[in-house]
Amino acid sequence: MQLLKTKFYPVDVDGRIIHLDPKARERDVARKWPSNVIGLRGDQLLANKCYEAYRRVPTVTRDTLLSEWKEEAARSKYLWESAAKLIVAVLEEMALDAALATLKKQLKASRHMAINASYGRVVEDLKTAISQQAQAS
Repeated sequence: MQLLKTKFYPVDVDGRIIHLDPKARERDVARKWPSNVIGLRGDQLLANKCYEAYRRVPTVTRDTLLSEWKEEAARSKYLWESAAKLIVAVLEEMALDAALATLKKQLKASRHMAINASYGRVVEDLKTAISQQAQAS
C-alpha cells in the first residue's frame, strides 16, 4: 500500500523508521512526536530512493487497541461497560479482519447513541490498524 502523497509522516532519521501515522500538517507531527522525529510529506518519501530502506512501523496495532479498550471497560459503568467488555472479548478472540466484520454488525444493530459511538470508534480504529498493517508489510 502506498503512502498518502499530501499527508505528513513522522520519520525518525536516526532510527531509519517511518511511523504510519499520517497528519495533515507538519506542525501536527511536531506536536505529537518527540524532537528527534521530523514530519515529511508522503510525496517526498516516495520520490527519494533513500527512504525505501526505512522500516515502516504501524502506530495502531491489535495490542494497543486491546489495552485501550481494557482501560475503557475498567472505567465504564452500566450500558457502556457491557459494550466495552464485548469489544474487548471480540478483540481478544478474533483476528483484526474478523473483529472488524463482527463489530460492524454490532454497530448496525445498536440503537443506543453512546454505545453506537463506541462501536463506531472501534470500527474506525480497526480500519486504521488494518491499513497500517498493510502499509508496513
